[in-house]
Order: sequence, then C-alpha cells, then structure tokens
Amino acid sequence: MAEHPGATAVLDPVHATDEQPSAAVVDEPGARGRGRLRNAGWALSGAAVLGVGYVPAARVPIIADDFQALQETYAITDGSLWEALTFGFSAGQQAGHSNPVGQTLGALYHFLAYRLSASAGVSPQYYDVLATLAMIALGVAGAASVLVWGLRRSPALRVQFWPTFALLSAVTAATLQLHVPWSDDPVVSYGPAGWGSTAIGMWTLAWALRAIAPGNRDKRSIVICSALGVMAVWYYEMLVGAIAAVAVAVVLTALTAVDRAQIRRRCLVLMGTAVALPAVMFVGGRVLLAVPSDESGYGGTTLALGRAGASAWVDGMLGALPGGGWAYLSESAGAPALDGGAVAVAAALVLLVSVIGYAWLSAAAGPTAGRTSPRRPSGCPRGAAPGSCRPPPSSRSGRSPPRPTR
Repeated sequence: MAEHPGATAVLDPVHATDEQPSAAVVDEPGARGRGRLRNAGWALSGAAVLGVGYVPAARVPIIADDFQALQETYAITDGSLWEALTFGFSAGQQAGHSNPVGQTLGALYHFLAYRLSASAGVSPQYYDVLATLAMIALGVAGAASVLVWGLRRSPALRVQFWPTFALLSAVTAATLQLHVPWSDDPVVSYGPAGWGSTAIGMWTLAWALRAIAPGNRDKRSIVICSALGVMAVWYYEMLVGAIAAVAVAVVLTALTAVDRAQIRRRCLVLMGTAVALPAVMFVGGRVLLAVPSDESGYGGTTLALGRAGASAWVDGMLGALPGGGWAYLSESAGAPALDGGAVAVAAALVLLVSVIGYAWLSAAAGPTAGRTSPRRPSGCPRGAAPGSCRPPPSSRSGRSPPRPTR
C-alpha cells in the first residue's frame, strides 16, 4: 500500500483480513498498549490546545438577548423543566421559525444555565464557556471523522482519527482566539447556534461518508445519518447546507465508486432518507410558517435575492472571519491591552500548535506510519503472499541446519 508523505496511513479494520491476513500475528498486547497511549496523547494534546485557544474568547461576557434568555426562560416556566421544553418546542413553530428541535434544546440550554449557576452560586459564564468548549471539541471531532471516512476510497491518503483530531484542534485554536472577541459573527455569543450547528452538520456528513465507505454494509450508519439529517433542518434551518453536502457526496460516490454496483442501493436509500426527506421538511416548514419579513420577530433565516442580498451576504461572511471585526471593535471599544497574561496565553498556544504540528509530520513521515505489518523473511521473494514463505531452520531454532551426509 502506497503512503502519502502528508498523511498517516492506517490499516482499515473493515479490510484488515483481506489486506494483511498475518498482521494480527505480530499485533502483540504491548503494541496495542502503545497504540492506546499514542491515541491518548493525541486526544489530550487536542483538548489542551483547544482550551488554551479558547481562553481569550472565554473572557467575552454573555450579552444582549443571550443574557436575557437564560433568565426569561426560567421565569416564564416557573422553574419547571417540562414547561421549559414545551415552551421551546412551541417557539420553534412560530412565524419566522421552523426549528422546533433547536428551540427545544435552546430552551433546555438556557434553563440549565440559570438553574446550575444559581444552585452553585457562580456566574452563568462558567456554564456557557464549558458547554461551548465541549461543542467546539465535538465539531472538530466531526470534521476529523469527515476526513477519515471521506478518504477511505483513497488508500494512499488514509488517515487516523486521533492525529487528525489533534491537528484540526491546533488549526481551530490558532484562529479561535481571534474569532469570538474580534469578529462580527452573529451566532458567536451563543454556542448552540454556532458550534452546535457545526457539530451536527459535520457528524451528519461523517456518518453519510461512513455509510457509503468501501466494504461497509451495516444499517446503523444509514439510520444515524438519516436521523441526523432530519434533526439538522429542525435544529437550525441553515443546516440545509449540510444536507446539500450529503447529496453531493452520495451522488459522486454512486457515479465514481469502483464497487458502485454494490454501493448504489445504499446511495439510493440515503438520497431518500437523508437528503429528500430533510429537504421536504425544510421547504414545508418555510412555506407553512412563512410571513413577511416586516411581521416576523426573527430575521436570522430571512432569505433575499438580488444585489441587496448579495451585499449583505458578503458583509456577513467577511465580518464573521476571525478578526473580521477588528477595525470596528477597536474603534468603538479601544485597542486590546497587551499584558503578561496575554503574552503567556500566546506563548502556550504557539508551543502547543508547534508540538502538535511537528508530531503529526513526524508520524506521517515515519517508516511504518503507525501500521504493524509482518516482516518478510530473508530469501522470500518480494510480493509473495503472506505465510507462503517460511523462515530458514537457523532462524527458528538458532542452530545451523545439519549438513547433508554423503
């Protein structure tokens, strides 16, 4: 199997028996234990760099309607969890909305923010920071899964999950420190809308790629992908973009896969349950709950075409980039103060990103790239089937073979 210098090769567990039948012979418990330790190291380094990168963002307070919502939700429902859930579900079906799942989970998020912070006697900022950081990690894990399963059809580009998670965490952390405090992203102050949507979209696409991966015939991946697709458009209408990505992946796989005769049926099922059904739900919700924009109390999902719509889209995209709001925010709030804490956070972030990048490149360029394979006995011709060549007697017993007698 060829190995790409920019990726870490991994033995596909689905095809381990077909590709290297004797690999399990040399997979000793010690090697498995070392593999678990390496994976734990990758996971911890990814979590650490995300935590350090989120420190500047964690200092941004809960403001405006996000701060009002956690108090209002608890007051309206009189401290009842069930009332909070029904309140959110109803709000998700009002004019201008079509996201009962998102509103229900949002009401639960605000309810718990008030209840837990009040019970512990601490600021709801702690709850918000920890919950958002968990959603960020979940979104990065979804992106890593998209790469792992998306590259299954390219043997030279197969990557391992945990090294990819650590690498994407480093990339995310490097921009995360600028994103929340210094951008105009409208959902940045409310984790479930921004990072919650990212996690759901990434995992929907990841499970779709897993369902159509070579050699995969399980029904679980189709069921999970379909459930996530339905949940996505009822969580946040903008996640219809994730459904479009699933459609592209399924169509391309059905047209280009070598084993398309076997995979075409799975692609057809996914097109119905994970693409067509969520699309119908999205369009139906928009039509049934559509109201004029001037009568809607929510403009977050307003659609517009023409020059005005294109201009608003460009401004929104540029402002949502990390550091996109630097000029405006510096003018209105003043330039950031450079102190010892900021320098320490920056130094720790640079160190962690550098270590992860160096470790990932070293693992990708290694001779075995983390894969265990049997050693070819001396004298065995290259390309011979595993197990067809037996080592000479001297290598088995440690003694020279007996000389033939005349």
